[in-house]
Amino acid sequence: MTGTRSWLALPAPDARPLTLLRWSRATGKGRLLYGSRDGWEIAAVGEAEVLEASGPHRFADLSAEARVVFGRLEPVGDEGPMPMLIGGFSFVDDAPAADSDWQTFGSGRFVLPIVSLLRRGDEAWLIGVGPEGLTGAPAAEHIRQLLFECGEELMQLERTADAVPGGPARADVEPPVDYRHEVADALDAISDGSLSKVAVARSEAWRTPTAPSVSTLLDSAGRRFPDCFRFCVEPADGPAFVGASPERLVAVADGAVRVDALAGTAHRGGDDAEDAALGDGLLADDKERREHGSVVDYVRDALRPVCATLNVSDVPGLLRLANVQHLHTPISGQLANGEGVLDLAERLHPTPAVGGMPRDDAMEWLASHEVLERGWYSGGVGVVGSDGQGELCVAIRSGLVNGTTTRLYAGAGIVRGSVPDREAAEVDHKLRGLREVLVDAS
Repeated sequence: MTGTRSWLALPAPDARPLTLLRWSRATGKGRLLYGSRDGWEIAAVGEAEVLEASGPHRFADLSAEARVVFGRLEPVGDEGPMPMLIGGFSFVDDAPAADSDWQTFGSGRFVLPIVSLLRRGDEAWLIGVGPEGLTGAPAAEHIRQLLFECGEELMQLERTADAVPGGPARADVEPPVDYRHEVADALDAISDGSLSKVAVARSEAWRTPTAPSVSTLLDSAGRRFPDCFRFCVEPADGPAFVGASPERLVAVADGAVRVDALAGTAHRGGDDAEDAALGDGLLADDKERREHGSVVDYVRDALRPVCATLNVSDVPGLLRLANVQHLHTPISGQLANGEGVLDLAERLHPTPAVGGMPRDDAMEWLASHEVLERGWYSGGVGVVGSDGQGELCVAIRSGLVNGTTTRLYAGAGIVRGSVPDREAAEVDHKLRGLREVLVDAS
């Protein structure tokens, strides 16, 4: 990363960001998508720059690389939003093994895309980044032509349906895991005082006759879970990590920070009365409140040193999704020293919602007891803009699409009072929602 890169933003045609993924598939380039629960969405194709880092300093390294990238960007137009970096990071900071399904993702990876389509309400922009070293009028002409061709093809793609595979069949590529046994082991560690909470995950693999359409999967996820963050990270020549997460890890804008404390789960009811009763039961459940409280306390303690003000509700509310409802405490504050989104991710990740408490002890326990490779599941995915602004969601309720095999992931927080059968049923219910997305897409 040594030379200047020019960028240009133009008003976009009336096309969904999701459609750009179909155009990018045809060009054989990496694909990215991030849809915020706040109602905006960005899709991207191509890799003008790739920022990668691993190890205990990965967030600081990525933040430093991001500052270099944004410092080298030069506009060749008069208006429009700047390009954003899109990507994320894995649950643990170690780089994946060479033979891992997650190998192309690394431990932390953000991309400066060649073409992005950003939509906020009624406003949409195509954003292009030129080749390194091309500046001035030649750069403007190059990018303008690229965006014009993209816009023309997007309008055609909007009028055609995407191809989808045949119906899914359960893959028998691995023996079933007894999740209840892992929960019982976690409860033993909690009982002897080693841990106060640990989040235990499981996965399952499905096989389809042909590789699923990523854009169709995301479309299905968006329709089934409209109140979730929607994401896709697909490195060039790699598998695709897709999901619909209910949980914001952190957002930074104009010196303000927002975080979701989300833990404690109940099903949705078959009618309004049953739904309300289940929600009231969740709010009154001591075990669920303790699980939720550990996340709230952790986030408060992590943010307090860097916030001039911090707002935390005394009692949780309910975040109701299509298939589950969660205890939810929104946390917001005014940052004191200009911290960026990656700086705060380093403070927050992993929260007790996906790791446990005490954090280091829980991570050590998971490394020795959890049988699956999490990869980017329960890491983070999102966008990073100039001046450290951006948003990251917690990468849960997700799957890795690798050819004809799709591996689905979900988990639950285990605390004193957890019951293995109940926790297994909760995780299966979360996975059922992902299975239904896979069925919808076919």
